[in-house]
Amino acid sequence: MAPSLNEYALERHLRITNPSKLINPDGSLTMMYQALMVLDEDEGYPVFPLKPRCKTPIYEGGFHIATRDKSRIVEWWTAHPEANIGVPTGKVSGISVIDVDGAKGLESIRKLKVSRQLPRAFRKHGTPHGHHLLCLYNCKFHNRNGALPGVDIKNNGGYIVWPGSNVDCDKGCTEEHTTRYTIVDVTP
Repeated sequence: MAPSLNEYALERHLRITNPSKLINPDGSLTMMYQALMVLDEDEGYPVFPLKPRCKTPIYEGGFHIATRDKSRIVEWWTAHPEANIGVPTGKVSGISVIDVDGAKGLESIRKLKVSRQLPRAFRKHGTPHGHHLLCLYNCKFHNRNGALPGVDIKNNGGYIVWPGSNVDCDKGCTEEHTTRYTIVDVTP
């Protein structure tokens, strides 16, 4: 049986860093490896580190310092191995994001879908409160919290927390209240 794409990616990343920085003792993938894997998505999204269990950037400059440079990513996650993964939205990454929270957000999206005003999402990520719908970059989108009830728009000048990250700042970023971001669905 041929190795999976992730096995090939792991093999490539093992050449640039110490294997123990990519695999945890329990066999799960480290946050560094997950950050490196974001580069293997489509054309590779730039990343930057967020405080562990939070959505706040670690470094001054936040999403403005996001990079595709593997050596910088290894440096950041070596210094902060539990850091969450941030990905800027907008032209720099090629993605615009519709952030859907709770029942109100789902109802707003349902109405947009019925009226055919909802752009096609190519991926859906699970968040602690709902979903991120990833769409191809659209310069007509503007960052806007509360664009519709339960819906925020993330585009130029914004960022999202990437799957694999553990977050719940609503509860004070404590371990027992942490929720993992996940990839829910990939639309063909």
